[in-house]
Amino acid sequence: MDEKKRIAIIFENSYERPFKLINGILSLPGLRDKCAFRSFPLYQVQKDDVFTDEWQPDGILTMVSEEDNDPNGWIQHLDVPVVNLIHTRHHLHPSIAADYSSIVDAAMDHFGAIECEEILYAGTKGGPLLGLIDKLFRTRAEKKGIRYHMLEFPEQLDASDAADLESIVPGLRELLENATGKIGIYSTHDRRGRVINDYVIKQGYSVPNQVAILGCFDSVDAKLCDPPLSSIMLQDKEQGSTAMEMLYRLITGQELEERNAVMPVLGVRVRGSTVGDEANDIEVLRARNLIRERAAEGVTVDQIVDELNVSRSTFEKRFSALTGRSPAQEIRKVRLELAKEHLLTTDLPLTQIAPKVGFMDRRAFMVFFKREAGMTPGAFRDAHR
Repeated sequence: MDEKKRIAIIFENSYERPFKLINGILSLPGLRDKCAFRSFPLYQVQKDDVFTDEWQPDGILTMVSEEDNDPNGWIQHLDVPVVNLIHTRHHLHPSIAADYSSIVDAAMDHFGAIECEEILYAGTKGGPLLGLIDKLFRTRAEKKGIRYHMLEFPEQLDASDAADLESIVPGLRELLENATGKIGIYSTHDRRGRVINDYVIKQGYSVPNQVAILGCFDSVDAKLCDPPLSSIMLQDKEQGSTAMEMLYRLITGQELEERNAVMPVLGVRVRGSTVGDEANDIEVLRARNLIRERAAEGVTVDQIVDELNVSRSTFEKRFSALTGRSPAQEIRKVRLELAKEHLLTTDLPLTQIAPKVGFMDRRAFMVFFKREAGMTPGAFRDAHR
């Protein structure tokens, strides 16, 4: 039996998303038979900690900025394959990252759907992608005729900073006071969004009626926020598994189909920080839950409309406005996700997978999968094993 490939995972451990990515990395079928892993905390590890006399990695998965001042600069000059899981300006290593253009589009579409008249991008002070994301927001806001602002926030904020946020972020209080209508605030991660939410409420503003707040990563911070924070969902599992596939190809001397790839967002997890208590918005939330619970049963839009007892036309318009997808598209997306999971994590034949994702007929399942995924179920399974 061939010796296992040694993989070093060098991620931050101070927030939730890296652990979601690791779950994706480890989700590939048969991976543990081919690879052995060690995890190291980014910013707390040096080359000598990773490369020891008794253990030398064959490849590295990491999340580094690749900037000259990056404290993890030693990773940039290694002679082993490295795959980066964040977007950088320099593309020193092969990478698979979230598509920031897709993130901005999702945020702008959501803020437009809830009729925000101004947008604030709460960016990371000194962050390497601050300028890129600012430009994306500014360009889209100008096209839509929406007033746009950008303020720089420290990378690290905690709950206690909400009381003094206006002194930490000069201009924040004035921006809120001078807003001429409902303002939508996008935070690059949920933890910062939660602090902003607490500050805004302490200042006497209504969330979401006057200020709507949208985070990113759909983390536990979003769920603990009061009101719960709407958040952009990323494809963490698929990103992690794709990164591992890329690294394994490099380790085994194979070429990559795409050296620097990006993954679009899944959508917006709509919660109380942007939709409030409006009846139509609550119905959208209920509908999304029903779809996730019953997609495997073959649930239809008609069944959802009947169960919610709502007007189909009004419901479909509001659902599309808040999520960026029609109810039918949402059902297909969830069923496709379930199908992919069964194909990747089991050896079940298609005749057994089909009913698990709402199809009584194997042939109908194959037609659906090829239309939605661009390849047959068998080809998808072979390509990811």
